[in-house]
Amino acid sequence: MASLRPSHRLSVVSTLVLALLLAIQPAAAAAMAPGPTTVGATPRPALAQSDGTNESDGLDADHVYVERDGDVILVSNGTDAASRANATVEDDSLDEVRNASFGLVTGQGLLYGLYETDRSELAEDGETFPGTFSFATRAAPDRLAAGGTFATERPAQLQAFRLALEGARTGERAGATLDGRATVTLNGSAAAGAVLERAETDSYARVGPRNLTLRSNGTARVAPAAAGMADPFRFSAVLTEEPGVYRLAVERNSSVGAEAVGNWSTRERARATLERRFAGQDARQVANTSLRLRDYAFRNASDGEGGRVVVSYVVRYEGVKARLRPLALGALTADEENGLDPLQAQRITADLFALRVERAAVDATYRDGRFEGSTELRLNRYDRAIDGALDLATAYNLTANETVARYVRGFRTRFDAAREAGLVREYRLGTTYERPGAREATVEVTGRYRTTNWDAYVAELDERGVTQLDLTGDLHARADGDHLRGNASVAAVRPGLLADAVDGLRNLSRAGVEDEFASPAERAAEREEFNDTQEVLDAFERSDLRTARFELNVTDEAARIEGAARFGNLSAFRPLLRNDTTGELPTDLVVREAVARPRPDGGSVVYVYAEGAVPVRPTEADVRALAAVNESTTVHMPGEWDRSFPRVDRERAYGVLRETPPEPTPTETPLPPTDGTNGTSSGGQPGFGPTAAAVALVAGVVVLARRRGVLAE
Repeated sequence: MASLRPSHRLSVVSTLVLALLLAIQPAAAAAMAPGPTTVGATPRPALAQSDGTNESDGLDADHVYVERDGDVILVSNGTDAASRANATVEDDSLDEVRNASFGLVTGQGLLYGLYETDRSELAEDGETFPGTFSFATRAAPDRLAAGGTFATERPAQLQAFRLALEGARTGERAGATLDGRATVTLNGSAAAGAVLERAETDSYARVGPRNLTLRSNGTARVAPAAAGMADPFRFSAVLTEEPGVYRLAVERNSSVGAEAVGNWSTRERARATLERRFAGQDARQVANTSLRLRDYAFRNASDGEGGRVVVSYVVRYEGVKARLRPLALGALTADEENGLDPLQAQRITADLFALRVERAAVDATYRDGRFEGSTELRLNRYDRAIDGALDLATAYNLTANETVARYVRGFRTRFDAAREAGLVREYRLGTTYERPGAREATVEVTGRYRTTNWDAYVAELDERGVTQLDLTGDLHARADGDHLRGNASVAAVRPGLLADAVDGLRNLSRAGVEDEFASPAERAAEREEFNDTQEVLDAFERSDLRTARFELNVTDEAARIEGAARFGNLSAFRPLLRNDTTGELPTDLVVREAVARPRPDGGSVVYVYAEGAVPVRPTEADVRALAAVNESTTVHMPGEWDRSFPRVDRERAYGVLRETPPEPTPTETPLPPTDGTNGTSSGGQPGFGPTAAAVALVAGVVVLARRRGVLAE
């Protein structure tokens, strides 16, 4: 019978579901995940007898119900309590699937899944959710979206809270805003030890096509009792670059310890100290240096321990670039490892030394418990320095790793597009901390992000073959009585978004194979895993996902997960199954529909609907000849049974997808199986062999029920 390849495929497929689709975990994992789970042994709650290995022997039906037209319904009742007690599964998956139902309709490429449990069971398993929430995600080939609401108990120390975050990046604009405020109670030592009464910061960044500006300033005030814990001081330093000269201007007014008095007690000693620090032998090796002492004053402390120095001075460094540039050029030219010719080396060197420091400054003052400070950095022609750095990385083969090379190429493309478009990005962040009372504190934060010439940047990207990803999102939360309540949403749109995400997973899986530091054995293992991953990703790409949607609702009493997905080519996953002996899937059955329903005592019952499995007016021998029927299977011939069986609730599945079921319902007779037996379909969906359908269903059940996560391996 068919078996599952001993690989990590289920983990890969689950990663696709979680990271890419965000919407089809309960149902799509069932059809997409025919590999074994990678934690513990392979569970078989509704399929075959276990042989203690990590392989499945296929679908052994407990009952088969035969219809006069040759269709059959195979029923596998799953493992009983005794069998589950002897199972080699390392967790309670077989018991947990009692809460799960799954189904697929091959003719419509439709998958559906439902998982329900109550909060008490989650608590027993050590899994708790902070409050309640409702969450939904949706996936399509060019769009991913998610959103929901949540409520949780407000912490006792949180008196007030509000948060608003909104952002958008489209073809016309990009921007974001942030506003938040929280008031908390300070208890015990936290209140007693809080010396900071108020603080404010304001930071600003402007990233232009060729110039960069960073600026920040802040103030702080400490409690009067702590104001005398530090001596007053003032320090200011400004570095500027003029043609051929760096100029450093410094002002200082601060106390000095007794051990440093000798360095500052006279003007001559102060000058010698400054020259030693800023214009000494090391500095003269790279520049012509000069120091001018502008102001000087010193007085001893009243207690005779140390003193206070007031000094201002200017240091000039002439010819720094003129000396360093030939050294850098010579090093690049002489190094055969980089493969640069003289012209290339000259260009890279010129780019690296084109950077100009227009201004770099720091200023800080403290007096009577109040601190004020600011910093500023302005760079010109930083874009050429980045060009040089990227060329240098390429020259020294730092981009030999394909993953790194791809990142560098993408960065350069976007950087060139931004420069050509004149794109300007501006960021501002402000924070405020205040203690309005002895036992409370308030924190407020605001942020803004805006752009200029964004539409031109998107156009430049388009000319370079890069389609910009459109993103929108928001998060709002507030304190409401004894609860915190909020809502959030995010959406991403781009043609081929899902395909690009699959390519991203391909590249991610390739990184391990390209690890030059890995041992041969590690590389061989990575290569095997890489090949398995690629096979799963190939199947997913061929499956033609049309749409998928997933809902998660957690109330005070219960948790509910429901999802559905619709594929254009569900049979793309068929090659992921292999037979132990022949290497092929059994092809004597073609599945129209399959359903897994929970058993009251745990496990699940699988119903497989196969069309044309036996001739019209079959004999029992015809039925016994089916691969899924063994000597212990009970055969119910036409006329010997009168009962109904669970079917996929198609209206509900389409309701989850927010779609209207097709009218009339497409013919669901599958296409011929791989051995060329009969079967046609106007619905366009190739059929699954019984193992493919049933194993996939139960694998999905196990994925959802596992408590250690589908991504572990």
